Amino acid sequence: MNLKTAARRLGVHYQTAYRWVRSGQLVAVKVGAGYEISEAALQRFQAQRAALERVPEESPAPVAAAPADRQAALDLLDAMCEQVTTDERAVLQRAASVTASVLGDAVAVYLPGAAGPEAVAFDHADPARAVVLGTMVRQAIEGEPSFAPRSPRDGPLLVPQVAQRDVRKGLRPEFHQFLTVLGFYSAISVPLPLRDGHAGLVFAARDAPGRPYTLDDLALVEQVVARIALAARRAEQGRASWATRADLVRSLRERAAGGTLGARGEALVASVADDEAAVVVGPDRLVRAASKGFATLLETSVADLDGADLAKCFLRDPALPAVFDRMLAGELDYCSLVATVPRVRRRVDLHGGIVRLADATPACVVFAAHERPELAT
Repeated sequence: MNLKTAARRLGVHYQTAYRWVRSGQLVAVKVGAGYEISEAALQRFQAQRAALERVPEESPAPVAAAPADRQAALDLLDAMCEQVTTDERAVLQRAASVTASVLGDAVAVYLPGAAGPEAVAFDHADPARAVVLGTMVRQAIEGEPSFAPRSPRDGPLLVPQVAQRDVRKGLRPEFHQFLTVLGFYSAISVPLPLRDGHAGLVFAARDAPGRPYTLDDLALVEQVVARIALAARRAEQGRASWATRADLVRSLRERAAGGTLGARGEALVASVADDEAAVVVGPDRLVRAASKGFATLLETSVADLDGADLAKCFLRDPALPAVFDRMLAGELDYCSLVATVPRVRRRVDLHGGIVRLADATPACVVFAAHERPELAT
């Protein structure tokens, strides 16, 4: 059939049909000065147009409905963040799960990857649809998602009603079928600030029209993002402190093995950068040497720390003496804990490792430390 006949069959003006041909939406073969459209091409186009209007099919109710309490969800993430040392991935996954439970429908967490944003955590209020969601977020998107922020400076995005034409354009054709199960009718995208100016994001989507996201929903996602960012910062700084601790412990153990450890650790602590926080403590818990970074962290001087009882440098808390004793007894070789500086109420992460002489006698304990990142208020 020619283009005029096709336009009449579609119930549109000739110029509208012509634009669809020129854009590639309606497949046509150029014959002389005109276009010819096959019956199959017309039916395909009609089916695609109908798909834009299709509401997702009903699915069974969720297997287990989680409490839809926003504050409880945030409290849960806060409790998880308190346990982060060097790995934040459990927080990312639970953040996706609780947000999907509270808001309903789909939530995914993206981090920068080699080929663009990569979904590292996702969930759906309906467990069955979560399986489809996993396929969609990891394989279906063509190129970089339009909702992906370019930097942490990009603001949050709330789209009450998403144009289905745009949704289909952004998905590989093999996955258009799944839009009957998992739609994207309303969306929230909030940048997730990361180190070095990079950004991830948390993305939420509604399965069906008629339930657009609200500003309150956006506020919840922003609060969740703040907790994910906190977990990431704590893990990043924890990894850095563990690396510093490993270097210090290795150097001290080599000296102990060679009989050159000595009674003090000034030379070793002086080898760390000024902004790195490290301290060497004897079996009597008295400071043998401290770096400038450690003194700054405690808002004191290196001279004032010399010979000080490490436990008394922090608020009275049985955790530090107890874990110190466990290390001296041989139960632990390493420890990680949180202590609070009295004057400024600053929380500090301490990562310790014990050094022993050749006969296993405790020689000293070295701690690498950093200020504990907190949730911005």
